[in-house]
Amino acid sequence: MRILVGILAVMMGCTGAFAAKEKSELDLVVEALKKHVRLGLVNFMTERDKTTREKTEIITTETYQDRTSPFIGTLRFTFEFTDKEKNVYFGQAIIPKKKQMSDYGGQDDWRLRIPHGNLEYPKLTAYVMEFGFETNGTFVVVDQKTKKAENSDEILARNKDPEKKIKCTGILVKEYSRRDKDN
Repeated sequence: MRILVGILAVMMGCTGAFAAKEKSELDLVVEALKKHVRLGLVNFMTERDKTTREKTEIITTETYQDRTSPFIGTLRFTFEFTDKEKNVYFGQAIIPKKKQMSDYGGQDDWRLRIPHGNLEYPKLTAYVMEFGFETNGTFVVVDQKTKKAENSDEILARNKDPEKKIKCTGILVKEYSRRDKDN
């Protein structure tokens, strides 16, 4: 009997060691979402105000998901600008989606604005566009598009000077209904 109990204890210890290598519940959720949610192309253009002549960088993207998906995501955009003097500026915008319409069509259009302000010839030199959700104060990425950075933390880690932080604003422009997608 003692041998049987000893063998069971060893087996339980082994399964505990294997369980530690299994995916967490959060990893499983993200893995499942990746099959049904994706981030579209990221597009950039510069707009000049006709009255003030100030330039603003306009960034647009779309997110797609299954029509029946209950996922309500958040868009996070982190970026670096470099001006003609090679000074690096940075910023971040987080745009949560509040709720989903009852006849949701599976696509959302997003628009972000970064005013150039006093920067001379700024160039968007790095960015990370992420679509995901926040849980326990941590942003969990489901899909992302990047340029010259692996993730948002990388851009924020190399830019700490609050004097070089640029304000970026964004909105959910359009949430498509099934009627929009069927026409």
